[in-house]
Amino acid sequence: MVDFQCKSRYGWEDFLEIMRLLRTPGGCPWDAEQTHGSIRRNFLEETYEALDAIDRDDPADMCEELGDVLMQVAFHAQIETERGGWFHQFGGLSSPIVIWYHAYYRPGTVTGGFETWIESSSFYEGHTQARITYRLNEKKRNTIIAVMDSGREYKVLVNGKPAQKAEHVKGALEIFLEDSEGEILIQSEE
Repeated sequence: MVDFQCKSRYGWEDFLEIMRLLRTPGGCPWDAEQTHGSIRRNFLEETYEALDAIDRDDPADMCEELGDVLMQVAFHAQIETERGGWFHQFGGLSSPIVIWYHAYYRPGTVTGGFETWIESSSFYEGHTQARITYRLNEKKRNTIIAVMDSGREYKVLVNGKPAQKAEHVKGALEIFLEDSEGEILIQSEE
């Protein structure tokens, strides 16, 4: 039987170590014999339960069910690590996120989502100014994210009027759109 170290608080590395220990000799015989295929149904069931909790907007159930999904992901990762797969140290999982982040937040990038169509965009040298034309496919809470030089502050005009904006990541301006189509002008305040 595995002797888990009791702590007042457990971290991510502890979680992964527990999953590893459960599959070692002296761990849990059931866990040790599982394969990707044998726990596939468990993963699907836990995912449906998590989606149900999300649909009900139940924070306590979301915590429990998303924890179950995370355990299933870690279980699959441990199985693949044992087979010499690309999951060890989660490099295979982290790389796509890092690549996506750098592509998404690269200066000169404009993102509009499904309901907001970018008609055209042009950025000036150094990404300190931009001109973007857009059209809304469906009126909702529409936004555009334009990524500018992160070392400056910006003013934003939509159809010549000051626009509401948020900056969750330095240089990435989330611009809130009221008009169903128009032109966005972004200018450095320096």
